[in-house]
Amino acid sequence: AEVVVIANGNSAQSFAQTSYLPIKFIRGQMTEISVTCESATLKIPLCGQGHVLPSLNETHLLGATYDLGVNETFISEQDDISNLEKLKQIAPNTNWSHDI
Repeated sequence: AEVVVIANGNSAQSFAQTSYLPIKFIRGQMTEISVTCESATLKIPLCGQGHVLPSLNETHLLGATYDLGVNETFISEQDDISNLEKLKQIAPNTNWSHDI
């Protein structure tokens, strides 16, 4: 193939052919919240300092955190709080759920 997409994040260097790539570790977290009657009307993603996606299966995904150099995979309550704060800035007049 003329083009190959390697979509495996920071593990891209595990192949001999890609071991030279300057991969940076970045830990990020999105938050999933329940939909409300008002938030269910969102039809397109909203973006700003963060983002929120239209509902799917009665939930919204929002975020996200960005921690350069962190190579750990864990769920952080503080990151969820940070993502909720970003949501308040993006659409402050919407009745969003805080049910994570």
